[in-house]
Amino acid sequence: MPRVAVINASAVILGDVFTPNLLTPSTFEKFLKGQQPRGITTNVVTQLEYPSREVVITLEEKKFQAVKRTPRRGDLQLLADLTLFFAKANPLVKLTAAGLNFAGFAGYPANTGNGGEQRFISRYVGHDALKQLVGNAPESASLQSAYQHQDTLCHLTMRSDAILGGKAGVALDLNVHRDLSGKRARLALAEHLGAFPFWWDYFARVTKTLSKQLEKH
Repeated sequence: MPRVAVINASAVILGDVFTPNLLTPSTFEKFLKGQQPRGITTNVVTQLEYPSREVVITLEEKKFQAVKRTPRRGDLQLLADLTLFFAKANPLVKLTAAGLNFAGFAGYPANTGNGGEQRFISRYVGHDALKQLVGNAPESASLQSAYQHQDTLCHLTMRSDAILGGKAGVALDLNVHRDLSGKRARLALAEHLGAFPFWWDYFARVTKTLSKQLEKH
């Protein structure tokens, strides 16, 4: 198992009202040719899964999401195309926000046992201060950070007790959020989706930097 991995990437749009019947197995035929999806449909959610492409598309009352598992950088274009096509195909839906999401993993160095996690907690959470607060040394911790990048709001979460492929490490989740409103909503959505590769590189840099820092004593 690699020390650093991107587990999944996704594009999300939020709107005032979506209905499940807006999403059918034929909706994305032009993008996923020859792929027969597995699906579920209820009165509140529709989900299509394309196993061979590791793509899952979900539509809820106020949310559309396209997810690619074990993605590569080149897969971002497919997620962007699916999302933008769906938004354009439903022009009466008022869009309110869009998000780009990444889930990743940075493994602790080999042969560190629980020491790798304790070093992470000490470095990023403040082991001693937290121990004084709760009366015991924390066995795991979660760190959440919100910050602005121009007109984009970023949320980064790091959790110390992740397991991937039997290996212990830190789970990282990045949400890149942009509000959408008015006549420019779909143009702003296209701009946000166009920045997908930039945010992929950003997330990869953060994850790799964390991995290197976990090596240090």
